[in-house]
Amino acid sequence: MVGAKDKSSMRGRITTVLQGQKPDRLPFIDRIELWYGSKSHQDTMPQRFQGMSLNDVHRVIGMGRQKFSAPYAFKLHGVEVVAAFENEIVNREFEPVSEYFPAAWAPEQVPRDKAGTTLIEFITPLGKLQMKYVYADSMVQMGGAEPLLAEHLIKSQEDYRAVEYILERAEFVPLFENVLKDEKMLGDNGFVVPCLHRLPFQQLLLEYLG
Repeated sequence: MVGAKDKSSMRGRITTVLQGQKPDRLPFIDRIELWYGSKSHQDTMPQRFQGMSLNDVHRVIGMGRQKFSAPYAFKLHGVEVVAAFENEIVNREFEPVSEYFPAAWAPEQVPRDKAGTTLIEFITPLGKLQMKYVYADSMVQMGGAEPLLAEHLIKSQEDYRAVEYILERAEFVPLFENVLKDEKMLGDNGFVVPCLHRLPFQQLLLEYLG
């Protein structure tokens, strides 16, 4: 983590608290990506924020910006991933690097500019797995909301063998440079949270089985 030199900045206050010390003021950070994306997409941005970046808006309203960043990903060896939006293939990749497997809602896999259904297939020597994501008109209007997972990865006993094949061969890929890049982009008015995966039990319920 890049330290904040100015302890009176939003980032400096947060690091002061995390070090068990008392800051000059309570830090206040949050995320307004959905609000910003929705206003930008619908061209309804308030006049005072016209032409501002998301970072600029945060500074003007006096709120620090929180940003989640993946510090690592998985390279899925021996796996082909195919994404099809409304039965038209939009992405096909062999042995991809996936930040949040089994989640597969990256913009290059699930289009965010139009409503519809995207099928994601994980093709392995031990069988094919499928997930389904739905993107509604309301999500398009929000300018970047995450899609709804409508069909989970495991639907039969046979699917477990394919999942086991993927996990046993998955390779950790460090993405530390992304975290440092995000820290530099936010500057002293933001704080990057390196995001780990959900606990295995949470993943099982929310992503694998539903």
